[in-house]
Amino acid sequence: MTTPTIVDLFAGPGGWDIAARDLGLDPIGIELSASACATRAANGLATIRASVADYPPERFGHITGLIASPPCPLFSSAGSGAGRALIAEICAAVTDALAGRPLAPHRTILENLTSPAIALEASLTAEPARWIAATRPEWIAMEQVPAVLPIWRHYAHHLRAAGYSAWAGILSAEQYGAPQTRRRAVLIASRTRTVTRPEPTHQRFEPGTAAGDAPECHPSLFSPGLAPWISMADALATTEPFSTHTLRGAGMIERSGGRRPRGHDEPAPTITASLDNGNKRWTVNTHTDQRPDGTTQERPLDAPAPTLTGKSGGQWTMAREDDTPTIRLTTEQAAILQTFPPAYRFAGTKTAVFQQIGNAVPPILSAAILRTIAA
Repeated sequence: MTTPTIVDLFAGPGGWDIAARDLGLDPIGIELSASACATRAANGLATIRASVADYPPERFGHITGLIASPPCPLFSSAGSGAGRALIAEICAAVTDALAGRPLAPHRTILENLTSPAIALEASLTAEPARWIAATRPEWIAMEQVPAVLPIWRHYAHHLRAAGYSAWAGILSAEQYGAPQTRRRAVLIASRTRTVTRPEPTHQRFEPGTAAGDAPECHPSLFSPGLAPWISMADALATTEPFSTHTLRGAGMIERSGGRRPRGHDEPAPTITASLDNGNKRWTVNTHTDQRPDGTTQERPLDAPAPTLTGKSGGQWTMAREDDTPTIRLTTEQAAILQTFPPAYRFAGTKTAVFQQIGNAVPPILSAAILRTIAA
């Protein structure tokens, strides 16, 4: 029996691949960033340092699985958003690439519409189509920001015509155990299985309209059999300054003979009283204009985090309603909110590490997606 070949395009620090490894799979990542490649090497992940657009997929022949998370700044609300005006042309590029035709003419059209740099980045979202045509993978898993959903649905339409079962839609990370309300457009397809939306394991969290616009969990959102969503407080309870006195025991699990730290992938304890130390609660401020009125987004630590980005390390601050000093998000805390394992080793400058973490797929969400098509 030969070992299945699984290729992860735009592999980053390994958000897909450590989840795949935990499921008994052994992906090969293609990644251009030197710091991300160093992170992958430090964690034992197989990597080819190369540009996805330049690497010939024919070197792999037929593969079992294809994973892809193309760069998202052109489509992201936190980035330029320029890619959203190019969706029709990108879909045309996908159609041609899936049929085995070259992407170069579409890059030229995109350059005429924008600029060479934007055209190149926009065309990366069509690159997986070139790889699909050349390698005919048994299954496919792709992820991007929600604005890319029309492109993923375009892929799904053509994949169904080619004999795949395919699903494309929006998943929210807190419904799969992440302490973060990260929404992502996901495409999954298989030639051997009927695929559907991955079943949530945790309850949904939504911003409410209570006083101060503080997020709240609506009772109507609770579903039988699902674990509670996981809060930032529970996830960060073992990090400074929360591990010492602030949470007063939140994030600890009682057991015979003492207490142990609660893992970041476990359901939250009852933490309201622990956080509300004399009504002086900790909140996170993202310091980014994510609301129509231009105000910054704040959340109490007893809620899941907003979407972590590559810039969160320089923007996010945590403060309490007293004279406790304001603190900035650390790389350790960012990795926890993104559900990387505690011992995961990141390489590069602090800025590079935050970018790697913020751009990665949360491993706990990757695992939920891969179980539907590959496990």
